[in-house]
Amino acid sequence: MSSPLDVRFPTTPTQAVWGERRAGGTDVMDRLRHGRVTAPHLVDLRDVAGLAAIEALPDGGLRIGAGVTLQALADDPRIRAGWPALAATAGGLGNPQIRRMATLGGNLLQRTRCAWFRSRDFQCHKSGGTGCPAVGGDHHWNSIFGPGPCVAPHPSTVALALLCSDARVEVTERGAVDVAALYGDGQHPDREHTVTDDQLVVAVVLPPPPTAARAGWFRAASRARAEWPLVEAVIRLAPGATRVAVGGVAPVPLRLPAVEAALEAGDRAGALARAADGASTNPASDYKRALLSRTLQTLLERLESP
Repeated sequence: MSSPLDVRFPTTPTQAVWGERRAGGTDVMDRLRHGRVTAPHLVDLRDVAGLAAIEALPDGGLRIGAGVTLQALADDPRIRAGWPALAATAGGLGNPQIRRMATLGGNLLQRTRCAWFRSRDFQCHKSGGTGCPAVGGDHHWNSIFGPGPCVAPHPSTVALALLCSDARVEVTERGAVDVAALYGDGQHPDREHTVTDDQLVVAVVLPPPPTAARAGWFRAASRARAEWPLVEAVIRLAPGATRVAVGGVAPVPLRLPAVEAALEAGDRAGALARAADGASTNPASDYKRALLSRTLQTLLERLESP
């Protein structure tokens, strides 16, 4: 079937107008089939030089091109040794076919998996409408933090690992920004990130991991393979640098500073009790409050086991 979009190939990663971008195409092609691609053209990034490299940095960190596939992230021995949560998130997503195609940049900037947005039969903030059908409809899968115009949770799992790694993201026209700045406060219901149409995510820079750090990822899902999470978490335990990030519960990848502080103080029970601090109560998704605490507990037990 021919596409109504004009497929273009940029010669450099600074071309002024990008429209929709495609590297592995695992998200954008699915949205194209569902009528959820509205940009006037589609830019193919698969063969842009330099976007698929992993480079060691002099300080012991890594610079990872946005075009590196999830499978390459999962398999790289340097990432597995120094940033195990990143390797785990990349290696646990989708299925082998998806991981060989999907890219780091695509995972960070993918659009929400909310069924209301993905359906042709409804209009919402993210598809050009003015409402959120999930608020008054089925919101079993949706957020419990950040009540706002849109309650769809952010879909990027890799972003949680990057948040816990203190990574920075290189964006054309902006330079290197913190991962949190890539997403903002989640109060812009029409988009999932702050990257504008004239900008491109080029790479992610990982600083050296802290000494004696332990990190991991765990998700609660309805089935073991090729499933989107109900709740997921990444934790890095390191003296003075503990990080906790959670997904499936907010419109942005979310760090939990109160939980981090309690873990730093050695108060695991207090950390788990504060996991859902500030969460709202929505009838169909309220179960996520308890599930979030149990997810963190399971991950902590795994990290603390010999």
